[in-house]
Amino acid sequence: MSTSQELLDQLITNQQQSVRYYLLFAVGLIVLGVVVMSATVVLSNLIVADAFKALFGMGGAFVSSLSAFQIKEIVSRKNTIQTLQRCKLILHTEGETADAEALKRVDEMVWKAVEKTIMGAG
Repeated sequence: MSTSQELLDQLITNQQQSVRYYLLFAVGLIVLGVVVMSATVVLSNLIVADAFKALFGMGGAFVSSLSAFQIKEIVSRKNTIQTLQRCKLILHTEGETADAEALKRVDEMVWKAVEKTIMGAG
């Protein structure tokens, strides 16, 4: 297995771990939002109308806005995984038949992805 393929395997694994993290975080935010909203409804007789509105809105924010950001990140990571898997396929199956220039471009892409990961942008 070439160095590029090994790096691709590691990048794919990292992205898959990120997807699991973001999914867990999104589910946690949704659950937190539902708990806040449910507690607000259950305790509605004990709290004033303004507090009810604020708490219910805060629960809704957890469910909608904050968890939506996590979902966006999951979709982005899954797209990255697909791209990395395609590069891996090119290196593996087309390695013998592809022209040297195409293989060089894929190799450069792999190293750019590694650099982006190291710099914290990916």
